[in-house]
Amino acid sequence: DDFWGYKEISYLVKEDIINGYADNSFKPDRHITRAEFAKILVKATELDTSANFENIFSDVELTDWFADFVLSAAKHKIFLGDENNYFNPDEYITREDAATALSRYITENNLDIPKTREEALFTDFELISDYANEHIRYLYEIGIVNGDNNCFYPKNNITRAEAAAL
Repeated sequence: DDFWGYKEISYLVKEDIINGYADNSFKPDRHITRAEFAKILVKATELDTSANFENIFSDVELTDWFADFVLSAAKHKIFLGDENNYFNPDEYITREDAATALSRYITENNLDIPKTREEALFTDFELISDYANEHIRYLYEIGIVNGDNNCFYPKNNITRAEAAAL
């Protein structure tokens, strides 16, 4: 109950959006893969996964456990893949990529979330990739992401607890 992300994690587990492990642990500090994050985001936002979406990724097979989630996210322009049409499902997702995906979902669905803060003044903005910059600024302004000691740490991998909080 004292863990900073307990409320968010408990809610997502109750709603069957995120799962724990067979030993009844959650492992909140464990990093999360891009495929796992796609699943959480798609389930949390109730995007359709039943359609036969076009597979735009060279490294996603239709038989992969995550295929429906990843392809739904791609259809809804949440994940675009890299320059070689790879999704990289087994790589850990970075803070900047998770923020970009969430921002794209909000924008694509025209969600009207009012700004609650002025522009983010993270001291490590120069480390943020060009494609993620506007997304991180936007999520900060609407109160979804925060820095830590005035840093965003864009290249750090996101943890399961951080994914739940997002």
